[in-house]
Amino acid sequence: MISQRKLLWALLLILVNSALIGQTRKPQHTPGPPPTPTQPPAPIPGGQANTLYLGASELVFEGIVGTGSAATYAFPLIIFGTEKPWKITTTTTDGVDWLTVTPSSGMDNRQLSVFAAVGKLRAGVYSGKIVAQAEEISNSPLTVPVTFRVRDPIATTIRLVPEKVDFLSFELGTASSQTVSLQQFGEVILEWSASATTFNGGNWLTVTPLNGRDDTQLTLRANPSNLPLGTYAGRVTINSPSAVNN
Repeated sequence: MISQRKLLWALLLILVNSALIGQTRKPQHTPGPPPTPTQPPAPIPGGQANTLYLGASELVFEGIVGTGSAATYAFPLIIFGTEKPWKITTTTTDGVDWLTVTPSSGMDNRQLSVFAAVGKLRAGVYSGKIVAQAEEISNSPLTVPVTFRVRDPIATTIRLVPEKVDFLSFELGTASSQTVSLQQFGEVILEWSASATTFNGGNWLTVTPLNGRDDTQLTLRANPSNLPLGTYAGRVTINSPSAVNN
C-alpha cells in the first residue's frame, strides 16, 4: 500500500554559468529595416520628350554580418517620348559583387528592383552606384549612388522560462514531467545542447530534446521510483558556445 506521506523534490534549473540576463522584449531574427532613399527623388518631368527618369536619387541599405540575406528596394524607370532601349549597370568601389539590379535592360517603362546582398561581407560601409543609360536620350546616363552599411549582429542570450521548477510526488509515485521554454534574445539563431545532472539520489532527472536550434520547449521528467523519502535537487544546463551568457 502506498504511504500517504508526501515526498518533495526540489528541482533547480540553472542556466549556463548561472548568467541570467533579463529582457523586456524578444526581437525578431530579421536582417534589419528596409532600405529607404536618403532624399526624395526628383519630380517627374512634365512629359518632356526623350527624357529618362529614375525614381530614386540616392539609396542607403543596412545589412547584418552572417545573415547572408539581401536588402531590397524598388523604384520606377520611365522614358518620356518614344521608347528607346536602355540598360542598367552596377559597380562597387571594393570590387565585391554585392549590388545587383533587375531587370538590367529593356525597351519600355519598368519597375527596377535593387538588391544589396550581405554574403560574406564584414562589418563596414560599402559604396557603389547604379548607372542607367538609354539611346538618344538627352539626360542619359543617370547615376544613383548606393551606400551599404553592414554591422555586426546583436549577440544572442539564451534564457529558460521558468528558471526554477518544483516537482511534488507521493512516496513510490510515478514519473511526472513539466515543460520549460528555451528562448533566444538577439539577431543570431544559435544551436544549443541540453544536459541533466542530479546532486543526490542517482539519475532520476532527464531532459528532452538534447539539442536543437532556435526556440523550443524542453520536457523535464522526474522519476521517483526507488527513491526514499527526502528532498532531491538537480540541474539542467544549456550549452551554446556563441551565446553571451554561455
